[in-house]
Amino acid sequence: MPRLPIPGEDSGNWGGILNDFLLVEHATDGSLKPNGTLAAKYTKPAQGIPRTDLDDDVKTALAKADAAANNAAPDATASTKGAILLTGDLAGTATHPLIAAGVVTGGSNGTIASGTITDDNIHATAGIAKSKLAPLSLVNSDIASGAAIAQSKVLNLTSDLTNKADVAHTHDDRYYTESETDTALALKLNTSQKGVANGVATLGSDNKIPSAQLPAIAINDTFTVASQSAMLALAAQRGDIAIRTDTNKSYVLSSDTSATLADWKELIASGQVTSVNTKTGAVTLLPSDIGAVTATVNGSAATSLAITTGVTASDVGALVAPTGTPTIGQVPTVSTVSPLALGWSTPSGGGASNYAPTIYNNGEATFPREAITSTFALTSGQLQLTYFTAQKSESSAYARFVTSNVAAMGITFAKVGLYSVNTSTNALTLVASTANTTSLGAAAYTPYKPAFSTPFVRTAGNRYAIGILFVGTTVPVIVGTAGEWTINSLPPRVCALLNSQSDLPASITDASLTSAPTRFYSDLSL
Repeated sequence: MPRLPIPGEDSGNWGGILNDFLLVEHATDGSLKPNGTLAAKYTKPAQGIPRTDLDDDVKTALAKADAAANNAAPDATASTKGAILLTGDLAGTATHPLIAAGVVTGGSNGTIASGTITDDNIHATAGIAKSKLAPLSLVNSDIASGAAIAQSKVLNLTSDLTNKADVAHTHDDRYYTESETDTALALKLNTSQKGVANGVATLGSDNKIPSAQLPAIAINDTFTVASQSAMLALAAQRGDIAIRTDTNKSYVLSSDTSATLADWKELIASGQVTSVNTKTGAVTLLPSDIGAVTATVNGSAATSLAITTGVTASDVGALVAPTGTPTIGQVPTVSTVSPLALGWSTPSGGGASNYAPTIYNNGEATFPREAITSTFALTSGQLQLTYFTAQKSESSAYARFVTSNVAAMGITFAKVGLYSVNTSTNALTLVASTANTTSLGAAAYTPYKPAFSTPFVRTAGNRYAIGILFVGTTVPVIVGTAGEWTINSLPPRVCALLNSQSDLPASITDASLTSAPTRFYSDLSL
């Protein structure tokens, strides 16, 4: 940046430094550069600064000074100071003109033009007669707190006070004292306390308490359920009844906790049969239970005999072997005449292959193990159903199936469920299920026996279906028996499929099912 030489420094460079500095504003010939900052500076003319070069305010001031010097001051205006003549109606000074005394007069001539006179316009000592003022309405705030107003100045005050009683006076018995009134009022009910919380109830037009002021009234309900789990899931309250169709028993809730089994108390009628030969529940009597009576069925000894109401031990002792030769699908039945005779008949809905699964000492199977003919792969998200008719009335705690050569992998959902079948509509209702266990079927050639979350009591003669559902990357191959699509779908169904499932449905319509070519093997046990 150009600069001036520094004294005592810049030895030998003074000329160059000074020339660089001067060339900022000067041309090489020494004249000022036309575009430099110095060229724009004002240059005072030799004859002085002309008036045209002055600021407007300076010009105005000079004009006023010239006028004053020449005694030719302009007249004053609303925005410009000027000459004011203090003659005629004006007095005072030029800066504070006043109206001359005696100039403003009454009458039609010389009066002040109409305007609003405020309190500031009236002199503090002005003596304005009351007659010159319009009537005033004084309020309490207009009167000073210390004002001494005579009673005579207040309209009717003296006469009104004369008619008042003295301080010391008494009332007769027709009147209550202040104390008596306060006591009586303290015993009364406030209207705000009627029909509200912490208050008192009121009566309606029918002389009854409105329902809105009454607490909720518990009305006992009666429920019909098919399992213990369904009973515990009820939204019940104390005193409600649950009728269990699975056990033919009724229970009453003794508390407000319906999910607690111990709070459901069984209802037992006086004189009701509670056990048969020490057995309770759905009783199946063996020959040994009734005196070791043995009957033969198709040349073989019968292992059990269902006893119905009205059949005694003497009746059973009169049993004779079935007559005739059974056809395929027929099962032994008991005659209604005495002596009781065994005969042969075809169960309603189909043959024995559909209704007579293998019976074990503990549990029963959907069909005999020796009937297993094939293996088949399950499909992810597809519910596989195998139907059977229960031959025993007993509790089902487990459902078993067997894997074949392919194990499950990448499973996110795996359950086994037990469904009851409505023989009228063929609809299915879930009565028991296992927990979601992703390790089911993880090994090949392995039986799996998952437990139901809540055991279910089967009823002999009722129709059921076991369902199995896997969701995952690789679902297992399980053992079963092959069939034919059309035949398997005829009533009563042998097996069926339900596609696109992520969990065991609580209910299934028969119309939503599709036919299946195979049914898997499964058995139930205690």
